[in-house]
Amino acid sequence: MNLNITVCDDDQVDIRKIREYLSTFQVQYDIDFTTKEYTDSNKLYQEYTKTTKCDIMFLDVEMPSKSGLDIANHIRNLPDDNVIIIFISSYPEYMQNSFDVQTFQYLTKPVEYKLFETVLKNAINKIKTRVSNTVIVQQSGEKLLIPANNIIYLEPNKNMQHYVDMHCLSETIQAQGTISEWEDTLKSLSFISPGRGILVNINHIRICRDFELTLSDGSIVPVSRRKKQEVKERFSKNIITLQHF
Repeated sequence: MNLNITVCDDDQVDIRKIREYLSTFQVQYDIDFTTKEYTDSNKLYQEYTKTTKCDIMFLDVEMPSKSGLDIANHIRNLPDDNVIIIFISSYPEYMQNSFDVQTFQYLTKPVEYKLFETVLKNAINKIKTRVSNTVIVQQSGEKLLIPANNIIYLEPNKNMQHYVDMHCLSETIQAQGTISEWEDTLKSLSFISPGRGILVNINHIRICRDFELTLSDGSIVPVSRRKKQEVKERFSKNIITLQHF
């Protein structure tokens, strides 16, 4: 397994420390990393596009020009929800703000190797799980393989019976099947029905209100009164608890 890792920090000492930790991890677990390093946060901001291949990103928060939160917001708005973002910062007060950009972990400097090792292992396990969670979609006689995490939500197609509009990160796919059938297919993954005729990927919920959800692509979907409590509980359980070390 070869993973693409990006490190961005304006302090060369901190970059060197992460580089050493990654080298140690590679030897321990026989895994390959392709690493890109940035001391100029604005350069990373400008170079990161939809086609950038990055699996895990280590970001400092306070940097000249663009902050780590600026970069993370840019990435999520592309949208790119697949890259795992880990903040390593001297400023724990920014931890709460990092929830808005799907932070995997927020670590406070200085970080000991044992903690770094644990967090990186968890991140890699998440990537492995994501790879295995692929959905087979029937579209006009063809079979497409779609990573489940790329699906934002599904709703019935208004023009074709027994088809749904599958809203994904970069496109909308007309997929065969009803919402009920897709609910059965996706029940073991992170999907929930907030109301009749719609399925939502919990990982793409950005704001959860009593009777509506805001999703990662800006879509607003209604929540029925009957489903309100269930949706809130599932959303709360899905939030990764950030730790202050």
